[in-house]
Amino acid sequence: MKKTVKKTVKKKIRKSHVAVLTGLALVLLIILGFVVAARIMADSAEGRFLVDIYHSLRYNHESMAVVENGQVKLSYDEYIHLPDDGRIHEIIDGYHYMSPAPFLQHQRISRRIQFQLYEQLEKTGLAEVFNAPTDVHLSETSVVQPDILVVDSRRKRILSPEKINAAPDLVVEVLSKSTAQRDLSLKLKVYEQSGVPEYWIVDPEAHTVSVFKMTSEGTYGSSRSVSERIEFHTERLHAAVDLTAVW
Repeated sequence: MKKTVKKTVKKKIRKSHVAVLTGLALVLLIILGFVVAARIMADSAEGRFLVDIYHSLRYNHESMAVVENGQVKLSYDEYIHLPDDGRIHEIIDGYHYMSPAPFLQHQRISRRIQFQLYEQLEKTGLAEVFNAPTDVHLSETSVVQPDILVVDSRRKRILSPEKINAAPDLVVEVLSKSTAQRDLSLKLKVYEQSGVPEYWIVDPEAHTVSVFKMTSEGTYGSSRSVSERIEFHTERLHAAVDLTAVW
């Protein structure tokens, strides 16, 4: 009788231990879920956390992805396999960024600026003016789609049927809610590093354009802000955009 009681007690203890361990495991999983969710929300603007997971699941030693400082980064080889889903896909410093189609006012402003540049530069045979989506392959790990870009006709060698293979002479980005942070920081940095001579950031709400020009040190100097008229100059290119007709 005593042996039977002891066995019963031991079984109950084991069951209670299992229940406790199971409960602890569930609590840990819930905590981990909250941590992961918080990390995703914190990094959602940059998209890096999700991309790191994507990299670890998708790429192995045979991948064409680039490894820099122990980090796996996307290259143009991966970029061309991204889905053609109507959204804007870019790779900046090896990380994938996706944006929805821009709002109508964004498109109106972009078109008006492009038209003025086209009239003065492309119709005269001095340069070509492109609009998004146009792939610009700036480096092994950066492929972007600027809203507007200008390439001097003397530099046609950088144009291929699929994309532009070096820094344009001018890049223009029109801010939107989904891309403003990227245009003001990540793209500013990658355009500077890639040697884009001039970068315009158009703010549709403030009705201003911030102008960044490359200095002799190979970096952008202090930006200047204009709201009525903006001019683009190189050794042989010249264009002036009437911003009062843009807003």
